[in-house]
Amino acid sequence: MLHEDAAGRVCVAELEGRIDLGDRRIPRELPVVDHSGDLAQIDALGYITIVDRKKDVIKTGGVMVASREVEDAVFTHPAVQEVAVIATPDPKWIDAVTAVVERKPGASVLADELTEHTRARLAPFKVPKRFVFVDALPKNASGKILKRVLKDKLGAE
Repeated sequence: MLHEDAAGRVCVAELEGRIDLGDRRIPRELPVVDHSGDLAQIDALGYITIVDRKKDVIKTGGVMVASREVEDAVFTHPAVQEVAVIATPDPKWIDAVTAVVERKPGASVLADELTEHTRARLAPFKVPKRFVFVDALPKNASGKILKRVLKDKLGAE
C-alpha cells in the first residue's frame, strides 16, 4: 500500500475464468495480475489519479520525475502549443529533464522565460535543464506524440 502522495504501478486483478496452458486448462484460484504500465496516486478518499506512464518517468540525479507533471507546468505558459518532456543523456545528472516545445503560431518565448515559468510551479529538481524548440512535434497517425523519436534524435546530439 502506498502512503498519500506517493506514486505506484497500476495493477488489475482478475478473479474469474480459467488459465489456458496449451493442452491443459486449470481453474483460476488465484488472481491474475496485469500491470497496466501506468503510475498512479491514491488520495485520502481512495480516488486514483493517473500520474504518468512508467516508461516516461525520468530518473535524474537519483530522483524520479513524472514527465506529465512537467509537461502540465510548461503547457500553462501562453506561448506553448504543445510540449513533450523526455530524458536526455547528461554527464552530471545521467538523464536530464528536457522539454521539447512547439510554440503557438506567432508566439515568441525563450528558454530562460520557460525556466522561470516552470520554476514557479515545480520543485527545483523537476524544472527542465534544457528546452528545445521545434516547428512541430512528431506524431503517429492518431495524433499521439512520438517521444521515442524525440529521444532518438536528441539523445544522439
